[in-house]
Amino acid sequence: MSTGPLTSLSARMALIFLGLVVGLGGSLIWLAQITALQGELAALQGINRSTAMYIAEQAPVIDEQGVNEDRLSELAARAMIINPALEIYVLNPEGVVLAHRLPAESVVLSEVDTASIASFLAGDGLPIMGDDPRRPDELTAFSVAPVMIEGVLYGYVYVVVGGEVYHQMKAAAENTYYQNLFTSLAMIAVLSTVLVGGWLTLTVTRPLRQLRQAMTEYQVGDRSLSPVSGDSHNEVTQLQHCFATLQDTIATQLESIEQLDRTRRELIANVSHDLRTPLAALQGALELAVLKSDELSKAEQHQVLQSAHKQSVRLGRLVNDLFELASLETDGQELETESFSICELLQDCRQDLMQLAERRGVTLALTMPPEGDAWVRADIRLMQRVLDNLVANAIRHTPRGGRVMLSVEVLEHGSRIAVADTGVGIDSHELPHIFDRFYQSKETEHSSQIGTGLGLAIVKRILAIHETDIQVVSRVNQGTRFEFDLAHAG
Repeated sequence: MSTGPLTSLSARMALIFLGLVVGLGGSLIWLAQITALQGELAALQGINRSTAMYIAEQAPVIDEQGVNEDRLSELAARAMIINPALEIYVLNPEGVVLAHRLPAESVVLSEVDTASIASFLAGDGLPIMGDDPRRPDELTAFSVAPVMIEGVLYGYVYVVVGGEVYHQMKAAAENTYYQNLFTSLAMIAVLSTVLVGGWLTLTVTRPLRQLRQAMTEYQVGDRSLSPVSGDSHNEVTQLQHCFATLQDTIATQLESIEQLDRTRRELIANVSHDLRTPLAALQGALELAVLKSDELSKAEQHQVLQSAHKQSVRLGRLVNDLFELASLETDGQELETESFSICELLQDCRQDLMQLAERRGVTLALTMPPEGDAWVRADIRLMQRVLDNLVANAIRHTPRGGRVMLSVEVLEHGSRIAVADTGVGIDSHELPHIFDRFYQSKETEHSSQIGTGLGLAIVKRILAIHETDIQVVSRVNQGTRFEFDLAHAG
């Protein structure tokens, strides 16, 4: 999905930076303006601090007779020649405006607050802002002096040092100043935005664009990105690590699915083959019995039926093993664990398989631990299945006169159960595959005691459910030993 010029990350970051520059610049200008104005007013008031005193000392502009209009006009004219921004007022002791030499309609206030006059005369820090009779909504810098005759206060000479002329000149200057200031600020903001936008594009958004390109071109199963090593505080690097990890996870899951599919096809092929063989033999025996029932002797009929029965038993065992393995491999398999004596279970297993061992001419022995007994915690039904499979398998692969040994060893963490035989053994290249479904060694394939090929797969799965593993050691023509551990009861 493409992005427009104003919706890309670099453009949005540049616009955000532009807003920050303008906002921060405007705030700084506002603060600088306030600070500069305060300084300007303090300086203006400090320069003109003695102006009112000088005017008052020239000659009294007010006495017991009232305001001396002629003297006020003379002093106002002289002062305004020197400084056109000065505006002179005569106040009574209560701050009421008595006289001035300004257009009558321009003077709005008739009274000035005497609190600011008191602060000025007390020598408080500048600037001290007072009322401006011509600007009732604003405070202004001023100078003031009392008119005293023989110790009696007759009024004040109140001089506005920043009068109308000052405001007009200041407004004209500020127009030019602010125009130049905002022009400079705009140029700085635009230039900064261009530079920062370019820097963001080169240093920040480039890895993101590369990652977006990699994600756009991603194919299922691809591992083009490698996860970064170690922890990084760089969010882009962390995002790349997450995507690379996701790639690896998807590829691993895909490989697992492909492997599962291959296993499924192999399973179907193996099941079809293993079911076809006993079914064909069973069908052949039954057809022979049906078609030649009149020609076969009782001994031959018995032999045919015995063969059919043998194949049906093998077929039933194969089907049962398939169902059991399928049940064990479901995620919903739950263990019914309990505490029991593993020695008693081994004795039961030996008793159950003793007849098979005698028919095969194999000695079946059991070695008990020196402690006399060992208690473990597991699913006793599944453990019995494990032992039956291992012992029966050992008996089938041990030639006549051989020996199968069952043993229990008590360890610190649990008990170790072992099934060993003196049979034909397993070749080293076959050993890694003996727990695969339907895998049978070459010796077994030609044996009359052929199994289903699922017994060891079932054993491994049961032990995996119990969170333990099975170990096997074997030497050709010397024997094989299987062993696994179970946790102590309690």
